[in-house]
Amino acid sequence: MAQGHAHAVARLGLDPSAPVVNSGGPPSGSRQEARQYDTFVDRCVASGARAALVRSDHDAIELLRRLRARGLHTPDDMALIAYDDEFAALAEVPLTAVAPPKRQLGEQAAHLLLDRLLAPGPLPARQVVMQPTLRVRASCGAAGPAAA
Repeated sequence: MAQGHAHAVARLGLDPSAPVVNSGGPPSGSRQEARQYDTFVDRCVASGARAALVRSDHDAIELLRRLRARGLHTPDDMALIAYDDEFAALAEVPLTAVAPPKRQLGEQAAHLLLDRLLAPGPLPARQVVMQPTLRVRASCGAAGPAAA
């Protein structure tokens, strides 16, 4: 995701110093995590950022809470898109989400594992590409036909 973000920023000529919170952060619910969200919101406000792609539904919902606590509204002040779509539709403001094809991913992983277990020797690395689905909801400001 980070590599794709960097590529898109460069291709679109955007500011590469815009706020980013890296994945693999502090434990959920910790004070350190709270500070990380608050710092991210501070940087967004200072830079004029108007949208964020967030690594998980949980993180997007927490960011939504932090924005609201500062009197900022989604999507008017900050549009949000989550990645995962486990429970994005259940947020106070239903979250637009990138939904990976989880069933297909699991099936493919099982097939690759079986192939590896049954192979007489090492198998060459394989690249598997799966297309996620964008589920548009209220958090991006443009709820469309897929809003559910």
